[in-house]
Amino acid sequence: MLQVIDYQSDVKTVVTSDDYIPFSFGNSASVDPTPHYWSSGGSDRQLIEVAVSSENGVIQQVVVVLLGALLHYPDRDSITYTRLIEGVPICEMSRWPRFIDTIDWPKQNYLREEIPFFSTIGKSSLAIQFAQKTEMPLGYCAGEVIFGVDDRGSLLSIEYKPSQVEELGRMLQLWYKGVA
Repeated sequence: MLQVIDYQSDVKTVVTSDDYIPFSFGNSASVDPTPHYWSSGGSDRQLIEVAVSSENGVIQQVVVVLLGALLHYPDRDSITYTRLIEGVPICEMSRWPRFIDTIDWPKQNYLREEIPFFSTIGKSSLAIQFAQKTEMPLGYCAGEVIFGVDDRGSLLSIEYKPSQVEELGRMLQLWYKGVA
């Protein structure tokens, strides 16, 4: 599990989706040509990858490749937050070996954990949750994306709340078309 130790404010974010990638978040304020990657998924139908800057630990990109089963809550949002802070999480980096320019680069920069996640769609959001919690003590808000963190600093959710709710329907249509 990724551990959040701080945050970067003043971020520029972009969210995209298409037939193959249901959700992608990019932080253009932090561009590292050799990021570290953390990935997770509990089955062959789930995959999420998070790119973390090897220079400072800031999350630069989140790509949800496979959503897995999608839970639907049409009458409420998936997650509420006690406190919101504007910014992108900075992750603790000691789990990754120091970058050395060798043939083993992919092994050194890639962590995979078999943590199943829940993909939920609420009244106005799409969330990836690593724990079935509907309340988070802290959320880091980067544009239309909120990173939910528990009291111990564990990143437990990534939620997309588009300014126009119709965008969720468009994303889901693209995703269902891609998996059909």
